[in-house]
Amino acid sequence: MAVKKSSNHVIKNIDDEDWKVFMQNMKLHNGQFPDRKVTMRTFFKLLNNYSPMVRSLMTLDPGDTPIQQLGVNTALHLAPMWTKNIASNIDRIKKEHDLRELKGIHKGKTAIIIGGGPSLYDNASKTNHLELIAEYKDRFDGIIIVVNRVLEPCLKLDIGDYLCVVDGSEIIYQFFDNDTVRNYTGDMEGIIATCTHKKVVDAWKNRTYFFVPSIPAEILPNATSLMCDFSDSTDINAGGNCGILAWNLAAWMGCKEIAIVGMDLAYKVTTPMNELQSYPLHVNALGEDKAHEGYTVGKHPYFKTPFRTDEIYKAFRDTAMVWFKAFKERGTCTTYNCTEGGSIYGEGIEYMYLKEFLESRCRKG
Repeated sequence: MAVKKSSNHVIKNIDDEDWKVFMQNMKLHNGQFPDRKVTMRTFFKLLNNYSPMVRSLMTLDPGDTPIQQLGVNTALHLAPMWTKNIASNIDRIKKEHDLRELKGIHKGKTAIIIGGGPSLYDNASKTNHLELIAEYKDRFDGIIIVVNRVLEPCLKLDIGDYLCVVDGSEIIYQFFDNDTVRNYTGDMEGIIATCTHKKVVDAWKNRTYFFVPSIPAEILPNATSLMCDFSDSTDINAGGNCGILAWNLAAWMGCKEIAIVGMDLAYKVTTPMNELQSYPLHVNALGEDKAHEGYTVGKHPYFKTPFRTDEIYKAFRDTAMVWFKAFKERGTCTTYNCTEGGSIYGEGIEYMYLKEFLESRCRKG
């Protein structure tokens, strides 16, 4: 039986049951925070009005890249999900902490960012990078930030000071739906987007700092300001993925040296092409017979490891390299690629094998 939809909502074609839950959350918020009531209808109407405007301003040419199409798709289809998630999370957001409290808190320290790329286990030195970090963690005086994808293995090894989450999809809950997370009683703190799915937010019981991921004005005008004003949260550029967000958070907190681990921004050449995350996009764009033309193969000039990439990963990688170079030139921080694989290389970044980095930055045992 099809879910009943109605045109009687501010955002058209929302399931009636979803709208009912949304209205209940609004009433609950206004009852608990009478001095900070919000007019949710106005907020949703503003975002609803963006759809035709963005569609008319961002009409895609056939030659536009997958990353441009992804941006427009985000604007037109994900904004309702984000706002629904924010409304569902508003009570927790108000009771918890804001990212602004972490500004400069680790000034001058070293940070290690643990991404979820395949080079965590398949890398130039043929070592398990999580186990290697666990070996040195007690002698490391900096901070370790982990992305949601590697939360469970990091908790099992007792590594990580901060967890970061930016994706609003319910699929992220899979990284929290385990006994390791449910039974965790350690000190790791969460840095979580206000638009994260409520199941994920509810699954994380520890102290949480909320933030709004910045949305470029050319993608969705004024959306960042609206979401910041509504939730009274600070915004930060997430760079399009959780790994780059974690890196930017380390810089935000004042770290001067940042090592990135497990941040491939590429696929392994040994992974079957039809198992690649972006493969369906290339099949749709080029057809199954030519989908392979959407990928190119390269070799890391320092680690000598091969990788496979496409325009989406290349866009993320190019954006990251601009940031690494700019932050180094202005003296904010120096980035060390310790992934031992992947596609990140170029001006503005240093390279070190992870063990070498740990040996040089940890107290002697």
